[in-house]
Amino acid sequence: MHPIHDVDAPLMLALALASKRRPASLAEIVAAFELTTNAILSEFKLSDAFFRLSKEGLISAAEGGFTLTPAAEKVMEGGSKKEDKAGKAQRVKDSLAAHNVEGEHVALVVTAGHVAEAMALLAPRRRVNEDYAKKDKRAAQWRQAAAARRRKS
Repeated sequence: MHPIHDVDAPLMLALALASKRRPASLAEIVAAFELTTNAILSEFKLSDAFFRLSKEGLISAAEGGFTLTPAAEKVMEGGSKKEDKAGKAQRVKDSLAAHNVEGEHVALVVTAGHVAEAMALLAPRRRVNEDYAKKDKRAAQWRQAAAARRRKS
């Protein structure tokens, strides 16, 4: 498979994580992608990666979701459990470079709009976490002031 794009390996890792027990929805894949990379790329890059990887026979649609094909599972195998994220991504990228496409495969069309909708489902979760972080910070300031007053007495 040539060329290998930067988003291909993290998407494969995210799909492996999200579809471990059953085919994963697009929102689950986007959440796993954010978890594995600590960032979200543009919806256009993710939709292009879905198209490329499905045309190479690595991603398939099943039961209303997406899953890795047996060929993709061969690409993903290897490595240790203690391997860090960057090491896993590099190993998958190297395996993708060595992967040879066998036969014709159906290309999945995941539009940028579908990916944007899945990303929108994650946005409220982030805001809630930010609100809690602000609230905890304010509470910590009061605790510090109270401790300082006790020390002065």
